[in-house]
Amino acid sequence: MDAGDGYLTRLTDGKSRNVGAVFASQGGRFAYASNRRNGKDEDLYVQSVHETGAQLVYEAAGSFSPLDFSPYGKCLAAEEYISAGESYLHLIEIGSKRDRLLTPRDGKPASWQGGKFSADGKFLYTITDRDGEFHELVRMNLADGSTQSLTRNIPWDVDDFDISRDGRRLAFLVNEGGHAALHLYDTKSAREIAVPALPPGDISSIRFSPEGGELRFSLSTMSAPGDVYSLPLPAAHFTRCTARDTAGASRARRRSPAR
Repeated sequence: MDAGDGYLTRLTDGKSRNVGAVFASQGGRFAYASNRRNGKDEDLYVQSVHETGAQLVYEAAGSFSPLDFSPYGKCLAAEEYISAGESYLHLIEIGSKRDRLLTPRDGKPASWQGGKFSADGKFLYTITDRDGEFHELVRMNLADGSTQSLTRNIPWDVDDFDISRDGRRLAFLVNEGGHAALHLYDTKSAREIAVPALPPGDISSIRFSPEGGELRFSLSTMSAPGDVYSLPLPAAHFTRCTARDTAGASRARRRSPAR
């Protein structure tokens, strides 16, 4: 979509299933999964936003999805999905199409969810239940495959996360008894950053701004079912960016529907 005039340009063939687009940090290229080859397996493609032709970078057997480009755009982290309790992470060299399995395939299935490269490309951040009862946010050393848990002290599942482009801060959501709680983490000091109190509700879609000085997210509350909020960093206060129309209903009082 052209942000200026709203004109839409279709970049894929309009016949196959094409999903999970992620963009390179340099811009201009994106990766996605497509079943165009045989209508079944989800291969990985890299394509320019200005062209309709795509480069097949990984021919899959099963369901694969792209996660993130490495900082210089030479590699692609990808997830191989088997089931809710079994998945694997891969590192694919875009030029050579070489595939390196990052997570063990040793008969002990585990869930690996998402993946974001560190700013220097030496680490991959991801979520896994491989080493504990809960889904933990971990940092994987790409040199030797070792992992370090960043949330071992939190007795809840981590559901989502994002990392700033400069790699200095991590934001992640923890499912605390059915409600998402926002956490911030400083990667240099290896400490959590205090977050100001937010209205009670469910948080989703956490994303750092391109320059990394702001965290944006969606928050649904009893009085406002879905608005966008901004948290400037350092985290001192938050700002509500949108105000969903409640169709004249009072935000202070709601009547329960008749049964």
